[in-house]
Amino acid sequence: MKKILIVFLVLFNLIIASEKKYYHFEGKLQDKNKVIMDLNIYDTNSITAFVKIGSMVEEYTGKIDKGILDFKSNGKQFKGKIEDDIFLGKFTRGQNTQKISFEEKVDETIFEYSEISNLNLLPYYKEEAFEVKEDDYAYTEEYVNSSAIMYNNKKFLQVEEFFYEYTGGAHGIYGYSHKIYDKETGNDITKEFFQENLDEKMQKEIHNFLLKKAKIQGLGIFDDAIFYLGDFYMTDTGFYFIYNVYDIGSYAAGVQKVYVPFKEFPKKFLKKNEITKRIIEF
Repeated sequence: MKKILIVFLVLFNLIIASEKKYYHFEGKLQDKNKVIMDLNIYDTNSITAFVKIGSMVEEYTGKIDKGILDFKSNGKQFKGKIEDDIFLGKFTRGQNTQKISFEEKVDETIFEYSEISNLNLLPYYKEEAFEVKEDDYAYTEEYVNSSAIMYNNKKFLQVEEFFYEYTGGAHGIYGYSHKIYDKETGNDITKEFFQENLDEKMQKEIHNFLLKKAKIQGLGIFDDAIFYLGDFYMTDTGFYFIYNVYDIGSYAAGVQKVYVPFKEFPKKFLKKNEITKRIIEF
């Protein structure tokens, strides 16, 4: 009887995951802070949620257990279930726990655009492992790729892609990349924001600007770190410039982010086009 029950619970969880994989919830906490939650449920029953509280976006991870979603990040926890497109449960931050009820606000028309029709497949997770033998030495190569919708507002939708590779040595290598889609047209607009082919003077200027921000935000960086306008994601308040391991700091420092509010970003580095005018609010 016990074995049958275990099988049933596993199947029950799989049904939850297969019915729908992506949710966009919005609501408020007791302190009136607005919450935007982009929740991704993988076939493995693991969860990735990108949650914006106020102006801060954080990634939460967790799992489904007996129909209950449980995901955490830096001492904060969401726990609950989805009923009739509403996330019902509790939010815990430190010693404070409060009841929450977030309503789904997804615009399904975004999946009709040809440019982002592949988002119907998200969230995506793939893991591969291979045994490798070299003389008297053996190890397992590992490759992990995943992608998820991380931010979805009225103007744009963002996808985060993650990779991990281990091909021998002390540790593997990992990193992130991001794509931004215009919800008005469905086009990939990731390269429509920043000036390209900067001259030496402008390269030095943006380096100094981002370096100053990184130091203020307490990032662990190399003495000779070089900052540049590379991978990024954005919210409705500012840019997060992403630097993967070894880009500006040690492996131990991990992936690092430099946050710049729109109102503080030098406009000379932005492209002057309809997209930046419509999406960025100074």
